[in-house]
Amino acid sequence: MIKYRNQSLQVETIPTGTLLFRISRDPVADMRGVPVEDGKRCIAPFFNVYFYPDPFVADITLDKWEDMEDIPFHHVFVTTHPIQVLRLINPSRFTRLQMNKKRSFLRPCNRTRKGCLPRTDHKYNPCFSETLASNHPELVGTLAIARGDAVRFKRSKSTRKQGIRTAMDAEGYQAPPELQLYPLRERSMENILSEDSDPLPTSYKLLKTFDRKDIQGITDFMSTRTKFNPKTFFYMLRPPPSV
Repeated sequence: MIKYRNQSLQVETIPTGTLLFRISRDPVADMRGVPVEDGKRCIAPFFNVYFYPDPFVADITLDKWEDMEDIPFHHVFVTTHPIQVLRLINPSRFTRLQMNKKRSFLRPCNRTRKGCLPRTDHKYNPCFSETLASNHPELVGTLAIARGDAVRFKRSKSTRKQGIRTAMDAEGYQAPPELQLYPLRERSMENILSEDSDPLPTSYKLLKTFDRKDIQGITDFMSTRTKFNPKTFFYMLRPPPSV
């Protein structure tokens, strides 16, 4: 727990070896930031990367985004260090919707500094307040349910929903939770500009990439190489069997 304006906020530790699933065009950007001028990459103070706990969640919850169909890969990342995030699913009494309240520890991401990024994040995503971010650099994200994800997941008739674990938040929304992460081990309130050859203290690395059409390969990976963590609702990497 941490305190913010006399409120107790729950903190969750995402263990080393946790698997993070994401569909993206540039997995390097997911770890090192967005390309900007002079061949460098930018990680601004409120830069976020979004991960799901199951590889098939994105196919269900992001189906409204037409450009998602053009991205052919599922990327699997794995945490290399424990990560501390705000827990915004049960039993926390707070949710992502806290960003719409005054003097909250969250605010819509479009109201944060964009820093060296080309633009801020979207208004429907929550970011930390300046106070929370600067006072707690060890907190690098949230574990929460997006309202739109919950609605689309509930309405979906996809057979891939079978076996996907769901969480619930204090607003009653139920869906696979999402991890929203700043990629470094601690948040910097200054812009991080780096080249791809520069070392960066990232909290996760790229483990594996699947073709999105390789359903059997993804399914085999989940059944043989992962184990479910009911505390975080994310899967963890299981070591390969000894020969």
